[in-house]
Amino acid sequence: MKTKLLALLGAAALAFAACADAEITAPAAATVDGEKITVDEVERALAQFEDTGQFEALTAEEEPDKVRRQFQQGYLSQIVRRKIMRPLAEERGLEVGRSEVDESLEAIKADFPSDQEFEAALDQQGLSPGQLPELVRDQLTEEALREDLQAEIEPSDDDLQSFYDENVDRYTQTKASHILLEKRGQAEGVASELQGAKPNQIDKLFAQQARKLSQDPGSGKKGGDLGYFGAGQLVPEFEQAAEELELGEVSDPVKSEFGFHIIRLTDRRLQPFEEVREQIAQELSGAEAEDAFQELMVQAYEDADVRVNSRYGELDPETQRIADATAEDVPGAEEPSETTPAGEGGEPPATPPSDQ
Repeated sequence: MKTKLLALLGAAALAFAACADAEITAPAAATVDGEKITVDEVERALAQFEDTGQFEALTAEEEPDKVRRQFQQGYLSQIVRRKIMRPLAEERGLEVGRSEVDESLEAIKADFPSDQEFEAALDQQGLSPGQLPELVRDQLTEEALREDLQAEIEPSDDDLQSFYDENVDRYTQTKASHILLEKRGQAEGVASELQGAKPNQIDKLFAQQARKLSQDPGSGKKGGDLGYFGAGQLVPEFEQAAEELELGEVSDPVKSEFGFHIIRLTDRRLQPFEEVREQIAQELSGAEAEDAFQELMVQAYEDADVRVNSRYGELDPETQRIADATAEDVPGAEEPSETTPAGEGGEPPATPPSDQ
């Protein structure tokens, strides 16, 4: 057994050496800081993609050559991004370990009843199980970069207070109860009864009617209580009617897509600044972090020595995508000849620098 294992390892080593020699002379689809992404790698990925349900679905709507072209450009864009983003993360001391990748893969698989259904879903996305770990690693690496950038951004107290003061409506909360009924006539009768109730009876009567009549099972069990809600959390008709009520007042029936609501306003409050301070800080830092991430990636692309074979198009650092340079670009264009600026070994010409 041990002899067979050593033989297999020896054969694998010879195969790896042969592949390494082939990589040296293989034509490049792109290079990133001198590291080659070969044309063969792109074409192997395309061949795998052509065997998937996703390719079949797309070619039912588009010309096959167009689908192939889009895949080649998308795949190459993805690999270039990987070779730029991972070193960027390592420079910042961020490392996505095998255990993190495995944990995420298990979480993804857990959403499917069986391995067969999991693999079928991958097929419909144009993926193979072997491709998924690297894609997951890419996603986790990007998340780590974004979180690291966000942690560096701390809005000042003045920024937080200004945002709060300028968006008071967002932090005003209303507390209400309601009774939801299907027919207007019944709703009008119940509303009239509640509006005529004595102040010391209304709490008990409203709760009784809600438990007995409301078509909203959730709040009905709680005497109609909806708790506190902010702007945009409920249907517009309901929120507008509640906003116009005085504390303790019962509305006329309010029609929405769900039926007729009888609303009683029970409280209105402004969340204190300190209660929402962290929420505001995360919102502001998140927006700034997104801008910072985009700036970081664009700069990384511009700093990297990225060269793209013209047969696949040109790289735009702003979008980090490879696309056709002109309308005349066609799938399967010839490789650059040795007399072009590509240099020895068929290396692709450099992507033109941006104007920035």
